[in-house]
Amino acid sequence: MSEETNSNDPNMTVYSLARLKPPSLKGGPSDRLSHALHKLYEGLLSKKVEPICCAYQVVSEVCRALSASDIVGLVDRELGTTAKKMVVSAYSHRHCFMCKGGTNECDQCEGAGQEAPGRPCFRCEGLGLIICDFCHATDWADRQTIPVDLKSSVLDRHLVHVKTDLQLIQTTFAQESLDSLKGKPKSEKIKFITSLVRIQAQMNDLLKTDLGGDPQISEKFNKLIQSVSDWLNMFRVQPQKK
Repeated sequence: MSEETNSNDPNMTVYSLARLKPPSLKGGPSDRLSHALHKLYEGLLSKKVEPICCAYQVVSEVCRALSASDIVGLVDRELGTTAKKMVVSAYSHRHCFMCKGGTNECDQCEGAGQEAPGRPCFRCEGLGLIICDFCHATDWADRQTIPVDLKSSVLDRHLVHVKTDLQLIQTTFAQESLDSLKGKPKSEKIKFITSLVRIQAQMNDLLKTDLGGDPQISEKFNKLIQSVSDWLNMFRVQPQKK
């Protein structure tokens, strides 16, 4: 069984717990490190994103005198070699709490994309969605919340998620016609449009990180960002021709 998570599997249900172990450090109620490691162990057993991230944050704070690599080494040593992978995966799946997948329904047109037949909504520019002001449509939690010892690994996981989601979107376009996609029920169509807006925002976000310095990634993403813009334009409500 794979130990990687799917971007649609925020609870990490595919992870095996066989290589996890309870922390060996023993201490009383006042032993912050022992307590923090036990809370992290409980979070990992739950396979839930927020308990894992919150518990690891406490471990990082308790161990702030240690180097980043020493903190990761401590967690692996105390909880097992799969612990870091699960923590990284949890942070890579942490979502923005202020939106629904990177966007919210436009309250001006109530998701219709138009103020009247043939008159696109000025606020959402005919999409029926508005971009979240907090995550800027990435649906990712603020990178500042990721502990420094995990940032590089989480970034790598974000890249994997984006590549996987791009493949799904491209497969959808290959299998279904534009008319078929546009004719879907409103909820399904909005979900698909949201996935386009989100993947475009995520690629833009990754280009602002160290990954943007990779010529291959930069060239590929810039081309794909333009392609997604073209796809989104096909879903916008167009002005009625006079």
